[in-house]
Amino acid sequence: MRNFANFWRKKAGITKHVTVHTLRHSFATHLLDGLKAL
Repeated sequence: MRNFANFWRKKAGITKHVTVHTLRHSFATHLLDGLKAL
């Protein structure tokens, strides 16, 4: 999973350190933000 996260981080041009936990947290945050708009 770490390689997966690093692959997409590099492809997106993100230079900040990213972990699988970071991705999971970001996904949940964006999901909840989207629900607020309803």
